[in-house]
Amino acid sequence: MARRWYHVDVDELEAGYKGGDFVSDLCERFDITAGQLDAIRLKFGIPNRPRPTRFSDAPSEDEERHSAASLALSPWVESRIAELREAKVLAEQKAEYEIAQVRMFRHHCSRI
Repeated sequence: MARRWYHVDVDELEAGYKGGDFVSDLCERFDITAGQLDAIRLKFGIPNRPRPTRFSDAPSEDEERHSAASLALSPWVESRIAELREAKVLAEQKAEYEIAQVRMFRHHCSRI
């Protein structure tokens, strides 16, 4: 005989809970609240589901390799990054050159 708690088939609830169904789905299916679900679990000795560990859903080595390959930049993007880095170096060199010119001008003016 099936275990029942008012209108809830406890065996079916336990199977869904242990099967990994979402609590919200179970509550909707049996027309109960999450608090009532917990009360039923405690009353009928249904153990808690194990909590997922921090790295339980970590990608496998194949998934990591695939994701690393998909994150590789296209040749155009790599060339554009190289251009921007070169432009930054040239801008820094230009700024240093302008500072050197100003210093030379000041030195020249101070000697007059």
